Amino acid sequence: MNKKMHLIKILLACCLIFSTLSISAYAFNEEAIYDCAGEGANLVEMIMKSNDLFTEYEISKYLDADVQKYVEGMIEVSRHVSALCNGFKENYRINVTLNKQQALENLIYLQYKIKVDFNYCDLPDISSGYGKVVDILWDTGRDKVVDLYCPYIYYDEFIRGIDYDVRNFTLNSKSDSKHDIDHKIAELLKDINAQHEIQ
Repeated sequence: MNKKMHLIKILLACCLIFSTLSISAYAFNEEAIYDCAGEGANLVEMIMKSNDLFTEYEISKYLDADVQKYVEGMIEVSRHVSALCNGFKENYRINVTLNKQQALENLIYLQYKIKVDFNYCDLPDISSGYGKVVDILWDTGRDKVVDLYCPYIYYDEFIRGIDYDVRNFTLNSKSDSKHDIDHKIAELLKDINAQHEIQ
């Protein structure tokens, strides 16, 4: 009887310790998600304004070196298309909303919905705009974004493919190299120029 009571006490103590650890881990993840979500929204807004308005921001402090080249290429290609098509914008308004969040150990997955409204400078009386989704993966240990992808956007699909998922970070990091990204960006710019000449 004493042995059974002793075992029951040990089991209860283990359950209590485990549930306390789970609660504290959950609290850490919720706090980390909240902190990273605000920083991520700032970063996403800066990237969109860099793309659309040619505004310069110091975004490198948010980005791991491996993803920085990818984002710089996104900005370069977007600006190139705007310049080719005379797509300069004014009366610019942007709304960045957190859509999904998930803690993955020391990584936090954040998905943002973006809504942008503006007028083209050469069509000031016509309202224009677009929406998109941006997925980012934040490493809480390094306090940096280690991956970023915009589904259904020509740049992202051309460079990384249609089925890319930032949550597969360990697989993704092996497939991306700065040389590959440089090569693909050059190829994409060449295709864009060729399409523009046809029109």
